[in-house]
Amino acid sequence: MITSSRIQAREPVESPLQIDHPLDAEGILFNGGFIQDRDGFFWIATQSGLLKYDGYGLKEYVAGPGSISSNSIFAIHEDKEGLIWATSPDGLNMYDKETDTFTVHKHHPDESGSISHNVFNWTNQSIAEDTEGHVWIGTQSGLNRYNKATDDFTRYTHQHDNPRSLGSDNIWSVYAAASGTLWVGTDEGLDEFDKETETFTHHRHDPDDAGSLSNHVVTAILEDSNGTLDKIDKGSRKFKSYRHVPGERNSLRDNTVWAVAEDREGYIWKGTNAGWLSKYDRKTGTYVHYQRDPTDPDSPAGPFAIGILEDAYYLWLGSNIGLLRFDPKTEAVKQYTKSDGLQSNDFCVYPFLRTRDGELWVFGGNGANSFYPDRLKDNRHIPPVVVTSLTKGRERMKLGKAPERVREITLDWRQNFFEFDYAALNYSNPDKNRYKYKLGGFDSDWYDAGTRRFGRYANLPGGMYTLRIVGSNNDGAWNNEGVSLEVVVLPPFWKTWWFYSLCAVSVIVLLLSFYRSKARQLFAERTVAQKILESEEKYRLLVENQVDLIAKWDLQGRLLFVSPSCCKTLGKSEEELLGTGFLPLVHEDDREGLAKAVVNVTRLPQTAHVEGRILTKDGWRWHSWLNAAVLDDGGQVAHIVSVGRDITDR
Repeated sequence: MITSSRIQAREPVESPLQIDHPLDAEGILFNGGFIQDRDGFFWIATQSGLLKYDGYGLKEYVAGPGSISSNSIFAIHEDKEGLIWATSPDGLNMYDKETDTFTVHKHHPDESGSISHNVFNWTNQSIAEDTEGHVWIGTQSGLNRYNKATDDFTRYTHQHDNPRSLGSDNIWSVYAAASGTLWVGTDEGLDEFDKETETFTHHRHDPDDAGSLSNHVVTAILEDSNGTLDKIDKGSRKFKSYRHVPGERNSLRDNTVWAVAEDREGYIWKGTNAGWLSKYDRKTGTYVHYQRDPTDPDSPAGPFAIGILEDAYYLWLGSNIGLLRFDPKTEAVKQYTKSDGLQSNDFCVYPFLRTRDGELWVFGGNGANSFYPDRLKDNRHIPPVVVTSLTKGRERMKLGKAPERVREITLDWRQNFFEFDYAALNYSNPDKNRYKYKLGGFDSDWYDAGTRRFGRYANLPGGMYTLRIVGSNNDGAWNNEGVSLEVVVLPPFWKTWWFYSLCAVSVIVLLLSFYRSKARQLFAERTVAQKILESEEKYRLLVENQVDLIAKWDLQGRLLFVSPSCCKTLGKSEEELLGTGFLPLVHEDDREGLAKAVVNVTRLPQTAHVEGRILTKDGWRWHSWLNAAVLDDGGQVAHIVSVGRDITDR
C-alpha cells in the first residue's frame, strides 16, 4: 500500500501476491514516456506535468517560469551526461540535475541555431543519442542535432530542390543504431542518415515492390540483438514485410501492430489489433499465434497493445482485462486484475519498464504498479469446498442442520427440482475461485461454472443421484475431491418397485386364470374332437362296409360324394365321379321321374322315393332310391343325399 508520500512495504506471510502501488494517480493521464535515470529516479510523462519519483514520494513539475514549457509531456530521455530531455507541444525541455533547473528550447525564426519547431509528435521515440554523444530530436518540422559545446542546434529539413535532404519534416521516431547509423521515421517513409556526407537515403513504400517499406508512416524502430532492424536487410537495403494474409496461418494475424519485443532467445513477439500474440522465429521465418479462448481461463488473453516485457521466465503482457503473465514454454497464462492489487485493469496504451535491478513497472488508467516477478508466489493452498445453501424455488429446505453438514436430500416427484450454492474456502482474492459440478446418474460430463457459485437441477426422474462439486483457489489449485451430496428423488406410486411388483403379480394371476380357462376349454374341445373322430371312424366303417349305394349331389345334379359301394357298382373311381352330373347315369326313360323327385325333396317332408335304371359296370340295372334334402342354417336346401339299392332281381 502507499500514501501520498511513501510506499508502505508489506511482507505478508501467506499472501500469494505482492504488487506495490507506488503511484496512486487516479485522474492523471500518462502520455507514454517513462524512464529510470542513472541515479535510480523515475521520470514519468503525463498530461498534467512531469513527475519525478524517488521511491518515497512524487515531485511534480508543472508549466511556469523556471520550469517546463507545457504540462503535456511526451518523450523523456536521459543523455550520457545525465541531462533529462522532455518533449512537449510547446518546446523542448532540458533538466540539469546539478543546478536543479530547466532550460526550455524553442524555435525562434531569427535565430538559425534555435530548434526547428516547438511542436513534437505524441511518441516516446522522438529523442535519441548516438555513439558520439550527440542528441537528436525529431519535431513536426524537422530533425535537430544538439551541439553541447555551443548550446545550439543544427537543423535538417526537407528541401524540395535537394533529393538527399530529409524526406519529410514530420518526424515520428529517431533511432541511433549500435553501428552508428541514424534512422529517422517520418510520415513519408524511413530515412537513413550518413554522418560523413550529412545526406539522407530514403526508403519509401512502393506498392509494386515487395522489397519496399510496407507503409509510408514509421512510428517506431526496433534494432534486434543481431544489430539489424526488424524489417530491413542492411546489406541489400531491402525490406521484409510482415502482413496478414487471409487464410494463411503463417502470416501476421493483423496488420496493426501495437507492441514488439525480442526475448533472450531471439524470438520476436508482437501484439496486434486482432487480439493475437504472435511469436516470430527468424531462423525458420514462421509464426506461432496465441489467442484467448473466452471459455478457457488458461488461454492467452487479448487484445494486446503497448507493453510486452520479459523477466527471467515469463512474458508480461498489457491488455484491457488486466496484466497477463505468459509462459512461452507451457503457453500457460495467469491473469492479474484490480482484485489482485493492480490500480486498474486497463494496460493497453501505457508504458512498461524493467529497472536495472529487475523490478517491473506497469502503468494503467489509475496510476502505476511495480513488482519483482520472482517474488510473486502462486497460492498453493487447496481450499475445502462446501455447500452453503440448499433451496427449492429459492425457499430454504428444512433439513434440520447447516447446509455444509447435509449429506443427503430427498425430493418428492411433484417437486423434483432444487437449487444449491457452494464455495471454495479460499480467502485470497476469492472472486477468482473457479468451480465445476456434476450430478452423477444425470449428467454425462462436468459443467464448468467458472466463478459462478450456484447451480440448479429440475425435472429429475425418480432415482438416486450424487452431486459432486469441485473448486479451485484464485491461482488454479484444484480440490478435485470436492464435496458430495446424495440426492434421492421419490418416484410416483405407479413408478415404485412395489407397484411394479403388484402389477407383475396381477398379470401372473390373470395369465394363470386365462391358462386354466383355456386348458379347460381345450380339454373339452379335445374330448368333443375325440368323439367326433370316433363318430367319423364309425361312419367311415359304416360307409365303407355298406352294400347300398350312397351319393350326395347339389341342386344342379353334380356329385359331391360317392360311397365306395357306389364306385364299385358304377365301375368308376371317386375322382372320375366327383363333380360330374348324376343325371347322365340315369336311363333316359327314367330321368323324368328323377326330376320330379328333386322337386318333391324341396318340399315337406323333404324326402322322395323313386325307382329307375342306372348304368353300372354290368349294364343297366334297376335301383330304388330314397332321397332326402340337407338344409343350410337358413332353412334352405343345400344338397341332396340319395341311398340306392339294386332291385333288378326282385
